[in-house]
Amino acid sequence: MPTNDLPSSRSDQVSLGLTPSKINSHSLITDKMQNHLDILSNAVSHWMNDDGPVATAPNAPELDQILDLTIGEKGCSIDELSNAIQDYLKYSPNTAKPDFYKLLYSGLNKDALLGDWITSLVNSTMHTYQVAPVATLMELELIQQWNSLVGFDAGDGVMVAGGSQA
Repeated sequence: MPTNDLPSSRSDQVSLGLTPSKINSHSLITDKMQNHLDILSNAVSHWMNDDGPVATAPNAPELDQILDLTIGEKGCSIDELSNAIQDYLKYSPNTAKPDFYKLLYSGLNKDALLGDWITSLVNSTMHTYQVAPVATLMELELIQQWNSLVGFDAGDGVMVAGGSQA
């Protein structure tokens, strides 16, 4: 959002956590996020390519020699981050390909991917309504729909992340 789209009253800015330094650095954040979105766009384009093999990773000792996975004291440049993402994708099996045969995988669902990005952006959990009001109401609607699918007029339910929690 451009600086002129920010709330004008100081109390509104404070309630949103907008300090003068945050407002002034907004364009820097926007530029950095655009760099990240460009990297993400390139990664998606690479990952969606159906021409390559399912997997290209050599054995673990050989891959360890190819990649530099050391953690330094400073961060990395945008170019280094982009290269690390490319390496990550290059050596990871593409579980979205139809000829990837392993349990628990079903290919890429583009709508679900967008949902995953949005939930990562929000960076919240669903432990209370106050933390995730929309997600909580969505969960309740899904539970109501699932109950009606199996013939329950009124029922409860809980959504859990995996089989061991169920």
